[in-house]
Amino acid sequence: KRLSEEEIWKIPRFASYTPGEPSKVLYLKNLSPQVTAKELVSVFARFQQKHEPMIQFRVLTGRMRGQAFITFPSVDVACEARLFANGYNLLGKPLVIEFGRNKSGSSDPQS
Repeated sequence: KRLSEEEIWKIPRFASYTPGEPSKVLYLKNLSPQVTAKELVSVFARFQQKHEPMIQFRVLTGRMRGQAFITFPSVDVACEARLFANGYNLLGKPLVIEFGRNKSGSSDPQS
């Protein structure tokens, strides 16, 4: 079962959920403690394209447990992946996915 964005907003800690500005990086929250990169690969590998850089998976540990970052080769692919997987029930918890914020030093000359 997959939750819609409206259903995600009904979860008190995600009441102010917003996907953010599109970027190549997805920030996943609300992960089950049992989730590893292997489970994320099983969900997101369908977005890997031949002749494109490999999708990068980073599952956070320690205090940041329950969160992960996935970097895609393009913003378009990241947008598709977010629409596909946001709200997806993975190991008993719905994925809550936002776009990662761009790091300073990006292509914006003001940064």
